[in-house]
Amino acid sequence: MKILLSGANGYIGRNLLPELLKAGHEVICCVRNKSKLKLNIHEFANITIYEVDFLDKDSLNKLPKDIEIAYYLIHSMSGNSNFENNEIRCAINFREYLSETNISQVIYLGSILNAKSLSKHMNSRKKVEEELIKGSYYFTALRAGIVIGKGSASFEIIKNLVEKLPIIFAPSYLSTKCQPIGLDDTINILVKSIKNDELYNKDFDIGAQEIVTYRDLLLIYAKCKNLKRPVVNIPVKTPFLSAFWLFLATSTSYRLARALIESVSIEFICRDDKILKILNIAPKNIEESISKA
Repeated sequence: MKILLSGANGYIGRNLLPELLKAGHEVICCVRNKSKLKLNIHEFANITIYEVDFLDKDSLNKLPKDIEIAYYLIHSMSGNSNFENNEIRCAINFREYLSETNISQVIYLGSILNAKSLSKHMNSRKKVEEELIKGSYYFTALRAGIVIGKGSASFEIIKNLVEKLPIIFAPSYLSTKCQPIGLDDTINILVKSIKNDELYNKDFDIGAQEIVTYRDLLLIYAKCKNLKRPVVNIPVKTPFLSAFWLFLATSTSYRLARALIESVSIEFICRDDKILKILNIAPKNIEESISKA
């Protein structure tokens, strides 16, 4: 099957790409910079790489028209004031390109949207989904919260906090509940979503079976690493101070820390587990996913 993969240099994209290739699919890989593609492409004959800028509609003209499936995995965690407009423009340009192709299904990985109030980045994911669903193809929206896997921004911050600090200082937002999912299960769901008519023109939340707090995640990681980490609650509530604390305690940038803090204050809880039943997937529990990562 001929599949277009956007965001192939992103965290999910670079983990999904080898699985699609191993399954024998022909993959059209969209990146902004070929040199940053973390894959030995010489091992595979079924991949073609295109350098494109989704903000530049004309740059999409070089992409083939005979694709069957497309993954849309383009996201920004930038603090740039214009990031929302840029994300929407990318989605519109992509949808207009698809109107000239033989596309059958678009699979989009976005954010869980069940909170009463959304962060700027979550609201942007929602608007991207609203643009993509307007196309003349079957649309499948998968909505995730935290993805647990080596290299993901959220997981690396958890790792940094637990391994670098002998004491875990816990701002109030660490009591927020979430429903993470392991990287392997996320990739499995993405792959199994191809040409599944039970998923057409629907949206699904994806998560493991456990609902925990962010504080729980830190303690589960410490347990997996056989580390004893006492927790001290600190009365830090403002996004600025929380982001600055995260910036000082980890290797993340302040801009990314600020974006993550805005999201961490919002609960990522799945509405249901319908997609797990449809695809017959039994997700790993959180401890298993952390140990694997």
